[in-house]
Amino acid sequence: MQPFGAFSVWREFSGNSTALATLGTAGGGTGTAIPLTTTQIGTFYQATGGIAVQVPNTGLLGFIRGDLRFGDVEGYSILAGGRYTFQ
Repeated sequence: MQPFGAFSVWREFSGNSTALATLGTAGGGTGTAIPLTTTQIGTFYQATGGIAVQVPNTGLLGFIRGDLRFGDVEGYSILAGGRYTFQ
C-alpha cells in the first residue's frame, strides 16, 4: 500500500470572453444578434489524497482517490480504479 497526496492552486488569468451570435432568417434577411458573455473562474484550490494498493505476485492493483476543490469553484469527487495484468 502507498498513500499519496497533492495540493494545487489554479488561476484563470484571462478576462471575460464575449461573442456575438447572429440568427439568420429563412429568406436571407437581417437576423437577430445575440450577445454572449462568459465569466472566467478566477482562483481555486484543490487538495487530493488517496491510496494505491498492489497485491504482490498477482498482477492485481488498484487505487482510491478523493479530491476537494474550494475557492471560486467548490466541489468534491471520489474516484476508484483497478487493473489486472495477465501474466
